[in-house]
Amino acid sequence: MMFGWLFDKRKLEQRADENELDCLEEMVNAYVAGKYENDDYIDKCFESVAKNLEERPSLALLRRREVLSHRFFEARCRRGLG
Repeated sequence: MMFGWLFDKRKLEQRADENELDCLEEMVNAYVAGKYENDDYIDKCFESVAKNLEERPSLALLRRREVLSHRFFEARCRRGLG
């Protein structure tokens, strides 16, 4: 019974990390499109995601975060903020 609970807890934590990345992806997409300007908040979200992925590493989520980070950095450079 204990193993099932731990498995469910891990799945919930992973889904929470995925949800956080989904929200971050929406913000980055809006930033790239010029519809969102708060780059400081996006930086804080990246820090939060990085902290969570250090605690609960997932290769797929790490790759996804890196792609988003690269897109965000490119958009900042285009705006002269990089």
